[in-house]
Amino acid sequence: MFRLGTCGFCEPEFSSANEVSDMTKVQSPGEFLTNMMEKYGISAQKMSDDVFMTVAEVRRLCAGKAKITAAVALRLSKYFDTQPEYWFKMQSAWELSEAIQDKQLMDSVKKISKFKKASAPSGKAGRGKAVTAKKTAGTKGKPKAATAKAKTAKAGAKPKTAGKRGRKPAAK
Repeated sequence: MFRLGTCGFCEPEFSSANEVSDMTKVQSPGEFLTNMMEKYGISAQKMSDDVFMTVAEVRRLCAGKAKITAAVALRLSKYFDTQPEYWFKMQSAWELSEAIQDKQLMDSVKKISKFKKASAPSGKAGRGKAVTAKKTAGTKGKPKAATAKAKTAKAGAKPKTAGKRGRKPAAK
């Protein structure tokens, strides 16, 4: 299933793996840019001047010999009043459509099994040691620092009080 973009660019929306084969209908970013330039009467020279790129860079984009980079996406989005993500999605869709048409790649992809998440250990096995390590004898799960304060208080000595993050309070 495809959603047709406002400028004729098809964005893929897959609901199943079988629909991946429809990716062959995607237009290349270079073709799209060429069509936009023709539609609005923009020459490679004018675009290069307007977006601060060389004429050779614009021509390489139109010929499909250069990819839409972050810098190019920012320039084209400003120039055509679009979002940079629009140009990235177009480039990604094009690269995916090219990969899907690679028979050798697709044959190897078909052989890949889905990842199966390992089941977690059941019961208390595996957790007992971690819980026991946190507790000390007779503390009933209290942190060691709290236990040390309690022991000091029971012995009659004045406990040291800690400020934020375990620091001693500032002297007055």
